[in-house]
Amino acid sequence: MTTDYMQELAEWASQKKAKQPRQDKHVVAFLAVRDDVKAALDGGYAMKTIWEHMRETGRISSRYETFTLHVKRFITDVKPVAKPIPATPKPAPASAGSSKPAATKKAEPSPVVEAPESVPGEPKKVTSSSLPTFNFNPVARKDDLI
Repeated sequence: MTTDYMQELAEWASQKKAKQPRQDKHVVAFLAVRDDVKAALDGGYAMKTIWEHMRETGRISSRYETFTLHVKRFITDVKPVAKPIPATPKPAPASAGSSKPAATKKAEPSPVVEAPESVPGEPKKVTSSSLPTFNFNPVARKDDLI
């Protein structure tokens, strides 16, 4: 009786496994039409219109929510490949016959510009390179009081 049940269970499990849809079939289908979707989006068509057409023509079978997730993942959020940073050239090694070390040019230090000290009670001056921010000053100025 045990072997009959084991065979029955094995058959049932194999049938159930065959009926389960692959979860990545929608991804594969989307990747097959990704260039067309990108071209349609660049052409100004709405995602819903593209999805409806592709669904009616049988090019994809996913739901609209799945389609939008794939568009976001594979088209709009694609990060460009970073270019490698060029390595700094290494100084040429000194020749073996020369006993003098190679002369190197020292970089001059950049001048340090000190910011003017702010006066207590006066608001900080906004420069064009910084964004204006709120700066709370707990000391009240008499000019501002009524």
